[in-house]
Amino acid sequence: MHSTRKESQGRGAYSSFARPYSFPLLQELVYKAGLRRLEYRREASQRTRLPLLEGEPEQLVSPEARRLVDVVGPERCLAVLMVPLREEADGSLTVLVADPTSDGPETVIEETLGPRHLNKIVGSDIDVLRLITALRRDLLLEQAVEFLARTAPELSATTVMGRKQRWALALFLVALMVSAVVWPMPVAMVLLLLFNFLFAANVLFRVTVGIAGLVAQRKAPKPLPASERSDWPFYSVLVPMYKEPPHVVRSLVQAIERLDYPKEKLDVIFLLEEDDQLTVASCKEASPPGYVRLITVPPSLPRTKPKALNWGLLFAHGEYLTIYDAEDQPEPDQLKKAVLRFEMSRGLACLQAALNFYNARRNLLTRLFALEYSTWFDNLIPGLRAWGLAFPLGGTSNHFRTVALKEAGAWDPFNVTEDADLGFRLQRLGYRVSFLPSTTYEEASSRLHQWLRQRSRWIKGYMITWLVHGRRPFRLLREVGFRAWLSFHLLIGGTPLAFLAHLPLALLTALSFFVPAITDPLFPSWIRLPYLGIWVGGLVAAVSTSAIGVIERRWWDLLPFSLLTPLYWFLHSSAAWWALYELIFRPYYWQRTPHGYHLPVDGA
Repeated sequence: MHSTRKESQGRGAYSSFARPYSFPLLQELVYKAGLRRLEYRREASQRTRLPLLEGEPEQLVSPEARRLVDVVGPERCLAVLMVPLREEADGSLTVLVADPTSDGPETVIEETLGPRHLNKIVGSDIDVLRLITALRRDLLLEQAVEFLARTAPELSATTVMGRKQRWALALFLVALMVSAVVWPMPVAMVLLLLFNFLFAANVLFRVTVGIAGLVAQRKAPKPLPASERSDWPFYSVLVPMYKEPPHVVRSLVQAIERLDYPKEKLDVIFLLEEDDQLTVASCKEASPPGYVRLITVPPSLPRTKPKALNWGLLFAHGEYLTIYDAEDQPEPDQLKKAVLRFEMSRGLACLQAALNFYNARRNLLTRLFALEYSTWFDNLIPGLRAWGLAFPLGGTSNHFRTVALKEAGAWDPFNVTEDADLGFRLQRLGYRVSFLPSTTYEEASSRLHQWLRQRSRWIKGYMITWLVHGRRPFRLLREVGFRAWLSFHLLIGGTPLAFLAHLPLALLTALSFFVPAITDPLFPSWIRLPYLGIWVGGLVAAVSTSAIGVIERRWWDLLPFSLLTPLYWFLHSSAAWWALYELIFRPYYWQRTPHGYHLPVDGA
């Protein structure tokens, strides 16, 4: 397992430029004092008595600047907020810098071009970003889209099913059809029992792990209180956004401002799609503070959240990094808790905070959704962690050591549940992933069609993740061990299979009671009782798992709704069949979830 981790390190540019640099003047004047970028240019120039950039940074584009950026490397330039412009006759180098007091440019130039005197022109961080993008947008975009596929193709979803998997599936289907023709009733009975067993096994595994998580939470030491120290590390926050109305962006800015973290140590990046005029206008109206940068993601396929995150990672400067969605409202001390937890365990690469909903009691659907999230984040993840098993990350509030994230290849832009894939990939490569006892509140989908779209994407992503990491099952077993291997198949593979099985099994069970003549050939007397026993046991376990979910938060008013879990599973089953259709015909299509239905429109 650890040898796999070592092999993955240093494979490409992400891992080569992971060192965070400091930018004292930029942090003081822009991030803390709130100067606008044009004001910062003038103030920094006056303080350091260096010339400032006049006009737009794109006017500095030249063949020589492009050549020098290629020699130094675009990612290195971004890491130190510097662009080499031209070599002078005396051997010195003229460079555009965002912070003339930072030692990063000298270090990087000496490493790549040798010792040089630097003639610095003062710009801002946005000026450097724009100029590097103008010079080498193609290389940066290739990095964001193709890095994982190029360096670890066996872990990338660019190909959903490998050749051996396709052959195995084809042979299985042929054998199944031939067997069904020759022995129709025995084959049907075996399939029914198999799907029934898979459904029950998945649910029983969840309830067992949920109980273990409840016990682990009771025994866990209380989280460390956020200290009053002054040397907090630089922390990057990536927020991918698309078609967000003004009130959603206002709420997001307020949530970011409520974070109890030194603003001069915050590196917040709003990731906007180039053709998304609504979000661009919303961000301008919200007028976010200086420590928030608006970065445009170039249009390219695939149009997915993980591709946007990879683009943002190229420009992030934090020693640690987290992700929030546009509607998120994290607890104010979450970043400080994460830093303290990381510093307690140097081998820790990622922390997953709990997720739940601020509109949990909006209607029946949101209540069931809140029960599900409470079970997953308050019980199942702590239980899996207590047993030393791998678990998928949630789509937001994942906190990373930036170095480890880059070494692991960052996000897979071709996987529509990049969180589940990355969580398992980190653990597969030998990194430690744990749970952070802090909650980020989100907006639960309260409209059925939106819930189905969102859930079908999640289930499709689980299917893709299962196929990608299951390409070489015996190699996976050697890398992670039997327990993690089994939990991966039960959770990542078993969950979609259980959802797919639920609807037809429920239909057949109902028919066996109300129209027994139809199902008697499938349910002879000797098999009916075991079948119903497994089925009922699975339903009881599903209800029990949901009921456990209310204990940690003491949401006792939601407890009666756990009895509706079998009905909630019908929705999951419908979404699973939709996901299977999309897996075959549209594997990379991203079903977007709109935000803001339950946020105050007036920003109050």
